[in-house]
Amino acid sequence: MADEHTFDRRMTALLQQLATLPEGLDSSCPEGEVAARKEKVRTALDNLQSSMDWLRVSVKYLVFDLEATKRDNERLRCLLRGDSETDSD
Repeated sequence: MADEHTFDRRMTALLQQLATLPEGLDSSCPEGEVAARKEKVRTALDNLQSSMDWLRVSVKYLVFDLEATKRDNERLRCLLRGDSETDSD
């Protein structure tokens, strides 16, 4: 995926920006609430990153399974046709 690298770069940049935000940025919120909000955002981003990693692995597995199924189907077609050379790989 070409966009995967762009996503990772943007996610890293966002996390770096979050790390540089001052603690008392919003004077209308108590300092503890700002820290809690930052922690919720970080947790959400960590969960998103984990989900993206899981999705990448799942897609790779599905592609592998699809390719194996296509190879198996081709071999079976050759057997049904009676071809003597079933393994063209």
